[in-house]
Amino acid sequence: LYFDFNTFVNFLKLLALSPEIPDLHGMTAEQAKVLLEHYGLNVDLTYEESEDPIAGQVIAQSIPPNAKATAGETIILTIASE
Repeated sequence: LYFDFNTFVNFLKLLALSPEIPDLHGMTAEQAKVLLEHYGLNVDLTYEESEDPIAGQVIAQSIPPNAKATAGETIILTIASE
């Protein structure tokens, strides 16, 4: 039986990575992206003009807070722009 340790470790990481998505509202785009990529998620950014929040902050997310996500899944963050 051939055992590839690196493949096995990567498989275990994928199984373990089913994070609960935090509420990202108010985080900067960079803060949210680093956090989500740490969990193995892909991040797409969109920008929307907004007067209330500070430019550069998350104002919406495609996966709601407290939902489970799977490693490799993509979350779309809407970032406030001026």
